[in-house]
Amino acid sequence: MIRKKIGEELLVIPPIAGLPEPPLKNFHSRRASV
Repeated sequence: MIRKKIGEELLVIPPIAGLPEPPLKNFHSRRASV
């Protein structure tokens, strides 16, 4: 459940950050890189 909440917040962060569209694939890769 916590992971789902974090995912929802992250999904809302990309658009606010001013990024193009929130690329889910890129996002997953970026998180794995970190």
